[in-house]
Amino acid sequence: MPGWSDHVNDKHEEARAAFLEWAARGKPRTGPAHLHMCRTRAAFKYAVRACRTAVEQLKADARAKQLTDRKNTTNFWKAIAQDTCKKNN
Repeated sequence: MPGWSDHVNDKHEEARAAFLEWAARGKPRTGPAHLHMCRTRAAFKYAVRACRTAVEQLKADARAKQLTDRKNTTNFWKAIAQDTCKKNN
């Protein structure tokens, strides 16, 4: 998924840690551990939804970053060719 490492990965790690802490405390239905787990999970899900809705923009940003690298423009043009030559089923 484009944008995972930039936008979602840190939220995933935080939500996973909060879940494990919540589970280690006996999965309480109320209290600070439950609240923290719910909030971090919500932030993670929101970040995933944002990446899914902006997938084309994230791909374009990645291509632009690749072009500004200027060390190897061949990889940039190969990626462009792969994106534009896909068959629509």
